[in-house]
Amino acid sequence: EAIRDAANTNLSKFMKNVESRIYAQLSKQLVDSMFGENSGEAGTVTFEGTTISYVKDTEDVTLTIVDTNGSQTVISVPIGDFTF
Repeated sequence: EAIRDAANTNLSKFMKNVESRIYAQLSKQLVDSMFGENSGEAGTVTFEGTTISYVKDTEDVTLTIVDTNGSQTVISVPIGDFTF
């Protein structure tokens, strides 16, 4: 119960909100780099030990995420089909 109470303080809630907004801004910048008007062909960012890189060709954007343990996740997004 003490751990739960500590996580529910106003300061804790504020810090979680700030952290969430920082991650949202970083992810927006990454998506803009991949798909925006001035998008690049490749890019890499390292944040808190996790490396996120992408390579863009004429058909796909391949996003590779390598975490601090060396575990790798690869996501391939077709460029022409990336709409809602």
